[in-house]
Amino acid sequence: MTDDETQAKALLDALADDLTAQGLAEYEDFYIVGRAPMAMPSSEHIGISHRSSTYRVWYKDMADKRPLAESEDFETARDVFVAEAVRLAGGRGRGPAAQRVTR
Repeated sequence: MTDDETQAKALLDALADDLTAQGLAEYEDFYIVGRAPMAMPSSEHIGISHRSSTYRVWYKDMADKRPLAESEDFETARDVFVAEAVRLAGGRGRGPAAQRVTR
């Protein structure tokens, strides 16, 4: 593993920890390529990967996969990934954007 790959893995692991701490569900709301093995992520999710010094962020719903961002800068990709994952999870009643029912 190169230094770039080692650094990317550490950044992506910390990102997963941050999102789960906010109440999002890994493999359901978001998917990070290369983390602990999982059969399949949810059919609808926000994904991020790192390869060849580039971070890629996408939205996937069944067979529809739409790119959202591509950058060599982690912070740029992270911002898009977090915003989209929080939005998706919020619609599912999880995370900081979840709709709260008041009586």
